[in-house]
Amino acid sequence: MEATTCQGCTSWCAVQVYVENGRAIKVRGNPHSKVNGANACVRCHLSPQQVYDPDRIKTPMKRTNPKKGRDIDPGFVPITWDEALGHIADKILELRKNNETHKYVLWRGRSSYLRDIIYKNMTQIIGSPNGISHSAICAEAEKFGPYFTEGEWSYRQYDVLNTKYLLLGRGSDRRQSAGLVLLRRLGRRPRSGHRGGHRPAPVGDRVEGG
Repeated sequence: MEATTCQGCTSWCAVQVYVENGRAIKVRGNPHSKVNGANACVRCHLSPQQVYDPDRIKTPMKRTNPKKGRDIDPGFVPITWDEALGHIADKILELRKNNETHKYVLWRGRSSYLRDIIYKNMTQIIGSPNGISHSAICAEAEKFGPYFTEGEWSYRQYDVLNTKYLLLGRGSDRRQSAGLVLLRRLGRRPRSGHRGGHRPAPVGDRVEGG
């Protein structure tokens, strides 16, 4: 069993991964955690399926069809990382030569410890302001409240166990990550279609990779 963290959302819950012959077969909440304990949402339990999905893209893909639009096949073909990095470098040099670095855009998903180098510094060195991440529609928005009221720009933990009333603001989907960590700390989730009651969150089953 290996201890790690789930990156299904910005809560980064502590988890334990059961490994057999070098392959993850099950993930659960880490009972030693002081935040989420043994609780974990469905994203954690489904992570092995994401890792071992037979359709998971594992190599760079290059568009071969310049035409774009609905129902148009982009003609993606797999290329090596050396080919991909070389192609990107050539395009960056071309933009700088033509004084068009503002056309460079970096899109990213979950952050890593290289974020300051790749996402921020590299984009600024190229000369573009366009470093865009999923955070614009994720938990980064939650930080603005405490930032403008308390001057604190960080993810926070709440004293949920001693809270009598809990007000959660959600987007269009009640299963979004905002607020879920609070309910996971209680080991509960809202009952579908019922405003007042709660029922225990389900325990994940063993997951075999595809």
